[in-house]
Amino acid sequence: MKDFELKFSGLTVGKHQFNYEVTKTFFETFQDRGIEGELIHNGKVAFDIELDKKENLLVFDIFYNGSVNVDCDICLDVLDIEISGDSRIIGKFSDEDVWGEEDVIYIPPRDHKVDLSELFYQLIHLALPSKAVHEEGKCDPIMIEKLKEYNGGEGSSNEASDPRWNTLKDLFKDKN
Repeated sequence: MKDFELKFSGLTVGKHQFNYEVTKTFFETFQDRGIEGELIHNGKVAFDIELDKKENLLVFDIFYNGSVNVDCDICLDVLDIEISGDSRIIGKFSDEDVWGEEDVIYIPPRDHKVDLSELFYQLIHLALPSKAVHEEGKCDPIMIEKLKEYNGGEGSSNEASDPRWNTLKDLFKDKN
């Protein structure tokens, strides 16, 4: 994505500051590509980058914060999630693309810029909680009622459950 390209070829050796902002159009672009698009609907995340350009590599210190809209894992209603984080990414100049090195990107020596959009997208997803839910009592009441209806009410009876689960529940009770 052109808006998230960082041109490093004209920069002197040393530290440089860059600022980017991810908005709804950013997430729409990834939806159009069919990449996990339905996970994040909208958002606004600010990225501050300190680039330390060295003779033979680039060091990206990335700081970000903002909020994104995702679906609640319980009621499927839209939920705002605050995210923030930081990461250090090393950019090595090499024609070889070695996989498996964490926090390292490979940049062909003839390139003069690097596209940070995929990196931003990954950092945002890594900052999301494993379970996104509303605060207690904030879920969509209509959906909660439907869930109770399909789950057999609030206190679903244990006699309808699989007996193997009852044994596991007993093990858990013993630990408490």
